[in-house]
Amino acid sequence: MTRGYQPDWDFDLARGERQELLVEGILSRIRNGAEVEVKSDFYLNADLFMEVSDRRAGRDHYRDTGFRTSRSGLYVLNKPGLNVLHIYQTGDLRRLEAAALLGPLLDGGMRGDCPTRGYRRTASQIDAALAKLARGTDPLFDQDAS
Repeated sequence: MTRGYQPDWDFDLARGERQELLVEGILSRIRNGAEVEVKSDFYLNADLFMEVSDRRAGRDHYRDTGFRTSRSGLYVLNKPGLNVLHIYQTGDLRRLEAAALLGPLLDGGMRGDCPTRGYRRTASQIDAALAKLARGTDPLFDQDAS
């Protein structure tokens, strides 16, 4: 410990307990049958790709897909081969999109004969957007950010 450092144990304890409850809640939801959607779309540089629309062969318009239409409460972005999971509440991703915090909508390339659109972001960028969305609504978060 650094000499002269006086940790704020009450704050550290509250933050730790809150994070434990978050993980406990996620695991409990899964154990109780909550649907989980797992996607593994990513770029070689480890950016995640969150598809939100596609255009099937023979159609002249894009239709919503991905977290826009998912019925699952949890949306997991997986980086295959790295054993890394990024778990988000589907509603949080929808709120980020509604608040225009996911960046520009990009053409994602082709899935078979189907062009896709979505957001290309790193996990850190998604986390920063969630933090921006949460700022001012959570007293413990606001203390964390300072």
